[in-house]
Amino acid sequence: MLSTQKYLQEYSIDEFTRCKERLVRGVYSKSEQVEFFSKLVVYLKDESTRSCAKVWYVLEILHLIFCKFKSEIEQGLSEEYTLLVRCISRPFLDLPIEILDQIFSYISSSSLLRLQLTCRTVKIVARGVFERNGYMQKYVDEALYKNRPIESTYRSNAEIIVSLKGPNLKESPLLTLSPDSQTIPIFKNFPKIKGLEYHYALKPLPKGVSLKTFLMQSTAFTSLFIRMDTLVFDPDENPAETLKLLCEQKDLESLTFLQTSNEAFAVHLNLDTLIYILNGCKKLRELTLGYSKALHTFNVDIREQARVYEQVKVLKGDIGCLNKKDLPFFLKMFPALETLELNYCDNLSSKTFKVLSGFSHLKSLSLSYSYINKKMFDAVMAFTNLQELFLTRVNISSEEIKQIETLQKLRVFVLKENILSSNKIRYILSTCSSLEVFDLRKTKIYTKQGECTYSDSIRALDSLRELYLSHCLIDKQLFVDILEKSPRLRVLHLIGQKDLSHTFFTAIKKVQSLKTLKLSQIQLQDAILELKCLTSLSISRCSLGSIDLSLFTTLRKVNLSWSDVTDDAFTKLAFWNKNLKRMRLNGIEKVTENGLRSLYGCKRLRALFLDGTSITDDVAVGLLENLPKLKKLSLASCQNISESGLDVKQPHKKIRSLFLSKTRISLDHLYKILSMFPRLQEVRHDGCYDEEESLKFQEVKTSFPTVFFTHYSS
Repeated sequence: MLSTQKYLQEYSIDEFTRCKERLVRGVYSKSEQVEFFSKLVVYLKDESTRSCAKVWYVLEILHLIFCKFKSEIEQGLSEEYTLLVRCISRPFLDLPIEILDQIFSYISSSSLLRLQLTCRTVKIVARGVFERNGYMQKYVDEALYKNRPIESTYRSNAEIIVSLKGPNLKESPLLTLSPDSQTIPIFKNFPKIKGLEYHYALKPLPKGVSLKTFLMQSTAFTSLFIRMDTLVFDPDENPAETLKLLCEQKDLESLTFLQTSNEAFAVHLNLDTLIYILNGCKKLRELTLGYSKALHTFNVDIREQARVYEQVKVLKGDIGCLNKKDLPFFLKMFPALETLELNYCDNLSSKTFKVLSGFSHLKSLSLSYSYINKKMFDAVMAFTNLQELFLTRVNISSEEIKQIETLQKLRVFVLKENILSSNKIRYILSTCSSLEVFDLRKTKIYTKQGECTYSDSIRALDSLRELYLSHCLIDKQLFVDILEKSPRLRVLHLIGQKDLSHTFFTAIKKVQSLKTLKLSQIQLQDAILELKCLTSLSISRCSLGSIDLSLFTTLRKVNLSWSDVTDDAFTKLAFWNKNLKRMRLNGIEKVTENGLRSLYGCKRLRALFLDGTSITDDVAVGLLENLPKLKKLSLASCQNISESGLDVKQPHKKIRSLFLSKTRISLDHLYKILSMFPRLQEVRHDGCYDEEESLKFQEVKTSFPTVFFTHYSS
């Protein structure tokens, strides 16, 4: 017989563990389990046990008993369950809020929604967990995407963003105006909407709904993402009135203007409009401007514009359309900038950098793909507070590199697609004491004859966390020196490095803190097995040789595409890594059906790519039935997948994306397949080759309006 209430206080953790094992084996009768459940609930109510470590073991036992009786209900054994509910219904609700909150934190978002309909106590706790875990934003996004309604009585003060990305927004009940009111329904359910992303401006919206309508609903937006063509998309909308409403957003902190490529609807952002908005939005902190060829057309002279906007801290986008004379005066309007992007600017002048030299608070600067001379670079080095510097494809001389020592707070340095000497790299690493991210992708690093290459020129790189060397021609000794001085390196990318010798692998294995490693087109060596903390490993097109992948027991993401992994090695990898979440297995030829079946045990897998493999219908069905959390499945170019390849017995409630191009699944069978995946959002299928197939494909698309279809023609 299970323990009495008095004896429970003396239970140790080991005794609770043994009790759980006996429950699993079915030692106790149903009546004993019901009685024990009620006693455990009373035990949790005792204030002396709430902070005790035993509580978590008690919760596991409660969950085990409850789930066991729940499964028996499905078999028709509801009498014992009724007795169980009668014993625990009131004591359960009398539990402290902290305990209920912890219990509900293990429940899915859909279950939390249903729980809110039970009683007031459960509703308060369930809604708190639902909003705290960020489920509310996902709930609204899915409702907009799938045109699902939300009960009119449901209200929440959660701060969410309305993102108009759905494929058929015109049918959305959350956006349809009622005949007697100009209120958009979603604002009734969520009165504290903080953001609006107006992506699909050229897609039909419900009648009467436009950007102007949204701005009329609330003046408390903190972020807006707007395409400029929305100002004239609705013929009944007055752009001047819309801009006036935009200026009434007193709490607006982030504003993005995205230009359209459609000249028929283009409304170009000019300086008059921008100044009008800046004068109205006093709290605007981040401004992103899409390409506007009319930004330099305005009625007022920019050189006479004396107004400054110190509230703006971030300026991004394409402002290269301003001419060389006007750009310095434009930047003078934002003297308190902390982040600035000047990419693709060929009109930078010394006057521009003279203005920038006054930006004492600048922390992030991007000058990628821009022309910079020595004087301009001298001005950049004057930003002593700079933390992030992006200089992609910018020719830097040795004299300019020597000035990098002034940037002692630099954390992120991107030098992609440049030509640098190994001494330049050594000098950068020796002087930037706070460097955390160093990006040299597609950079050619050479060594001059007579150059000093001693490793003492690189001091200890204790702060370096991420190093990107993909497709980079790097000196062997320089690479070894960097790794030896980087004891806390966590991310290392070496894609495209085809000549990694034993010396390279010896240096890599010494970095025991490494979490992410990406390699390609090389012969792996045993030294890699010394990396015990890897959570992400990419070895596409690599030769494994005698490497035993089962020794990696902490992996979460794996890419084995086009490698020579065998059935035996793959089975061991899947067996010892039950926590795998993402796998890319494209083009693996030596892994057969038996090897792929080993994935059945990876219950936490969320994304699986099997393009170009020999997977069969039976294995595909088995994967869908045994991987309950799978959200993305790619079977493109799998010639053995036929119409019965996805014929599952029960609907899969998690699948969001299916890639089925170049398989033997016909359009006739596609309708049946899609009906088995109720949460599907994206499908890729082959193109239509004749008029009849085009009509069939159109029928399928019409039947599933919430699914985005992509098809490929031959």
